[in-house]
Amino acid sequence: MMARAREVQLYAVLVMSLILLSSAIATVADVPIQRVLPRPPFMNQSGAEIGGVGDSPLDWGIDTEVDDIQLVELNASCGLQNKLFNITGATGTSYIRVQTGSSYYGNWVVNDKHEIDYNQEVLPIRYIGEPRTIYISPITPINNYIPIASEPIQVETDQSLLYYPDSFMFKTKTQINNEYKVSYNLKEYDADILEDAYTQYDLKYLQIPFEIQNQIVNMTKEITTGIDSNYYKIKAIETYLKENYYYNLEYRPAPDDVDPVLWFLFESREGVCMHYNSALVLMARSIEIPMRLVIGFHVNPVRHSQTVRPEQAHAWAEAYFRNIGWVRFDATGVAQELQGYTRYGSVQTITRITHQDNLCYKEDN
Repeated sequence: MMARAREVQLYAVLVMSLILLSSAIATVADVPIQRVLPRPPFMNQSGAEIGGVGDSPLDWGIDTEVDDIQLVELNASCGLQNKLFNITGATGTSYIRVQTGSSYYGNWVVNDKHEIDYNQEVLPIRYIGEPRTIYISPITPINNYIPIASEPIQVETDQSLLYYPDSFMFKTKTQINNEYKVSYNLKEYDADILEDAYTQYDLKYLQIPFEIQNQIVNMTKEITTGIDSNYYKIKAIETYLKENYYYNLEYRPAPDDVDPVLWFLFESREGVCMHYNSALVLMARSIEIPMRLVIGFHVNPVRHSQTVRPEQAHAWAEAYFRNIGWVRFDATGVAQELQGYTRYGSVQTITRITHQDNLCYKEDN
């Protein structure tokens, strides 16, 4: 009799499990549609300190109302030499941001649901830094997300904008042809402070596909064994990627049935900035450290006037630390075929890269 009762109990548990699983699948099917990062793909051929050759980060000068299903693959090519915009004023940073990737499904997705109308208001200052101002003049008209600096205080333009506070993104409602002004806080962080800081728990920056989680979590735990600080865990992953993977414009792309990040980590072991920093974000997420991907441009931080081109497109990673804010990390490895670069303080700028049949230049402007 007891055995029979046990069988009934097990059957009831099985039925309940199937019901819950069906509900979960239905819920997954109703995931809100998010906007995928627009083509062409990002591909800066730089290290964290080296500018390089790449593709435009936006469909620059084109109506960029992207389809919800539009994909951005981790891909690379060379040869676009258009001038995109001029920057007047020393940026103080090598990174000019455009968009933020929050979710990953083999491609990065922009979550731009939480938008507010922006009409040149002064934004709340989250954390104190060094006030900076730059002027950005489009050479090719901007129709979508606009280049800015991190920690914006105010954007002054003759066009109405939409603002995404969590992501530091601004999107124009109409084409921008004229110069606009960006005021922002420039912040630098001491490693001693970050060592004891806590990362902010945020579910949307912990999302990771189950298959990827399973394949990278043990590798990530091994890399970070014995490290208590989340900051130094991220730095350990960053260093591992820089030192164990090859930066290569002519990397072998992933087969259609293989995730690009898994292909990069376990098969090809070569790629460009999107591969390195996508891997960094997902590896951190696999051990419950929230991170996100940022796409934008790598620029000269000290030059008062400079022209930005498509080949300066870049991707990097960020983690949010409580009472500190978003902190940048860049796992991109150094290109193997550098020829003739100049150094600006701690920043190197490539003046010429030769890559098989493609010859791409970045002028010293």
